[in-house]
This record gives sequence, structure tokens and C-alpha cells, in this order.
Amino acid sequence: MSIKRWWRGHGFGVHSPFAFRFITEVLRCDSGYAYYAYDELRRQWMSAPSGERMPWRRMAAIYRVGVRFAPAPVALRGDDPYGLASAAIAMASGSADIPAEDAVVSVWADITTGGWPEAVSAMKRGMSFSDGHIGIIVADCKLPLHHYEVRL
Repeated sequence: MSIKRWWRGHGFGVHSPFAFRFITEVLRCDSGYAYYAYDELRRQWMSAPSGERMPWRRMAAIYRVGVRFAPAPVALRGDDPYGLASAAIAMASGSADIPAEDAVVSVWADITTGGWPEAVSAMKRGMSFSDGHIGIIVADCKLPLHHYEVRL
């Protein structure tokens, strides 16, 4: 991995104040402090078969996205075979059953399914964040169009 990608993947060199805060405080959140529902979230994560569940860091990041944007609607798109991502979003913002067109934020638990490339290419404004596995689109008309590769 190149130094430049590591640098940007950790939030450095990102000029947008929104994107920098989102990467460092929500997606990468290395503060060492736990969110209030991490214990319950971890219990649900542990209940899924170990070979089939997403890494804990990704599930916790999806939960933090829901917390960051609550009470705004957050939609889950793509496959979620054990319901872990939908549980994380529901714990954070109340419901994961939001139609994509009503959502301010859309989360893909697996960007290889569910139309991630099409959604990103159809964006006119807003920002997308991906680590190659999960993807988040923030469809805010006040944000410029930008796509970020982030390490979780």
C-alpha cells in the first residue's frame, strides 16, 4: 500500500472539513471509548457464525454512522445475510427499513452486491466513502461530489 493511500485513508490530506471529521470521528474512531450500545451490538455480532460475520471494526463503523446521522433516515442497501448491519443501524437510528430514496445516508454492508457502483456513478452531489468492503453514501446537496477510499 502506498504512503499516499495510507495518509488519505486515515483522514490526512482531506480538505473537506465534513469529510475529515467523518473519517476521523466516525469511520476510524480510534479514541478507545466505547459507544453506549457496543455491548449489545457485540452480543449480536457474536451470535452470527464466525465464518460468515463481517469484522467487528466494520460493524462498529456502520453503527457509528447511524449514530452520527440520527434522527435522519439511514438506509441499508445490498446483502446483509445475518442482519448484523441492519441491527447496527436500527440500534443507532431506530429503523433500517427506510426506502433508499428517503434516506440521507445509504450504507452497503457489502459493496460487491446491491448496486454500489451504479449508485456511486449516479451521484450528482454528496460524498461516498468505501474501504473496499462496506460503502457509505452521504446524499447531502450541500456537499460537493467526492469519493473517498478509507481504511477501517
